[in-house]
Amino acid sequence: MHLYSALLEEHFQFDVLHDAYLTPEKLEQRGYKTIILAGAACLSDGKADLIKSFVENGGGLLVTGWTGWADSEGALRPKPALANLCGVEPLPLPPIVVPGIYMKPATDSISPAVAAALRGIEEIGLVTADGPTPAMAAKNSAITAMQLYRHLTVSPIEAVDRPHDTGLAGVVLNRVGAGRVATVSIPIDALYYRFGLGVHRQLIANLLDWCAGSNSTDTPRPLETDAPETVEVTLARNGRQRIIHFVNSTGLRPLRDLIPVQTGTTRVWIDDGERCLSARTLVQEGSLRFAQKGNAVEFDLGILGDYEVVILDVVER
Repeated sequence: MHLYSALLEEHFQFDVLHDAYLTPEKLEQRGYKTIILAGAACLSDGKADLIKSFVENGGGLLVTGWTGWADSEGALRPKPALANLCGVEPLPLPPIVVPGIYMKPATDSISPAVAAALRGIEEIGLVTADGPTPAMAAKNSAITAMQLYRHLTVSPIEAVDRPHDTGLAGVVLNRVGAGRVATVSIPIDALYYRFGLGVHRQLIANLLDWCAGSNSTDTPRPLETDAPETVEVTLARNGRQRIIHFVNSTGLRPLRDLIPVQTGTTRVWIDDGERCLSARTLVQEGSLRFAQKGNAVEFDLGILGDYEVVILDVVER
């Protein structure tokens, strides 16, 4: 659940699913593009096979930490259930539990995939990566986007002068069939919850965009917004209608000591052959100006108080 805040703040549209609902029917019915397994240590062989099929058929997968290192009963595996899918090889080394561990962009290759993964963080250098972390390396055609480094003393990033390359992978990118898999060896979700570092959130967002194939204009996210990270923006659908909820939690006590904010432009992508007739607000009971550019419907809600709901009335062309 530590990943929950990062996804909300980056305005990703997502569902939290119990593994009992992780079925081919559910994945197809809801049109999911990417599965996230954040430190999901216990994973059955059946679920691992389902995820493998999902990726091979064009789905994305983001894996963090100790995902798949145990079976459904909690028994430790000799190697993670998804090791081959992720393109990683566990090494016969103890887990990395000491502090003073950092990640750094790999210098051996800067492919388009690595550039996408490091977008916005290329110049940062070292990224805090405290464990516990399994020791692994990339194998076959997988790409190491970031490596793990260690400093002899626990120091602020700016004071780390001679980090030692551990030879271990921090972020691995792999293509399988028509799909994409990103593996982060560190518990990045727990680290974001602990430290609240924007670089962790940015890396999560980059990897999710790459996994979903939405790091280009050809396959954008279903919703994009310029609203601040303290505004929760979610998208729902009722027939052809698009329903966008805005909840403002800016302030010391969310929904009590509110600070009104400007939401900026919000973009919602509709299907081929559809056009938007109108945009209206439910709370203020007004109409919104909007523009449709291709499949993208753009509008500016203006100043948001506590919450608002925007309805886009969409019809077939």
